[in-house]
Amino acid sequence: MTRYIQLVLLSLALVGSSLACAPQLGGPTVPSGYVFSFRASDSHIWLPASDSSLAARFPHVAELVVQIQDAQGHPVDGVPVGFALESEWQQSASITPQQASTRNGMVRAILEPKTTGVIRVVARVENVTQAVAIAVSNPGASGSGSADAGPALAPMTQRFLYNWLQVSSIFLTS
Repeated sequence: MTRYIQLVLLSLALVGSSLACAPQLGGPTVPSGYVFSFRASDSHIWLPASDSSLAARFPHVAELVVQIQDAQGHPVDGVPVGFALESEWQQSASITPQQASTRNGMVRAILEPKTTGVIRVVARVENVTQAVAIAVSNPGASGSGSADAGPALAPMTQRFLYNWLQVSSIFLTS
């Protein structure tokens, strides 16, 4: 039975990851009519662990990237973009900067987590939002988690939750 559940979850994760490969365009925004994409450099990042040489090989932060185009597909400069975390993550992660304006049609920010879980980050351009989900793991934690890093999830569970958030965000922003 356990093997069957693992196979079902793996299948759902694979289907979900294929749906979430290409960034979706959000918009058009009001009043400017811009469209934009929002993506993260990594869909899975790791808390830094000072005693683990293995942990040094994995990303500890994610770069958040928003690209904005006008109706003709040209990059737009000077458009303010805001980044926000879900309320339960306000004290457990940080985004730098939280607001910036586009240069060459692009804005970049850095997400740095302080605990494990699946973080949902929202980008806002004018009246339109888009979300990405990023799984955070603790390489030093066993399956039960640790006191300072929050509960650790099995990698398959993290990937499933990440894909579920990606698929649900497509329907929420459409």
